[in-house]
Amino acid sequence: MKRKELSNRKEKLMDLFTVHILEQASIKNRMNLQVHFMQKSRRNKGYGGNG
Repeated sequence: MKRKELSNRKEKLMDLFTVHILEQASIKNRMNLQVHFMQKSRRNKGYGGNG
């Protein structure tokens, strides 16, 4: 009984973990895009930056 409960709990945790990772990934992608655009505009203004 307990073993089955544990495995069920583990699966739920994995699902939560996967959702969390996907959320983090999408947030990271958005951040990268923002940084990319910021650097682009900075470069256009002549501040330099990397590249």
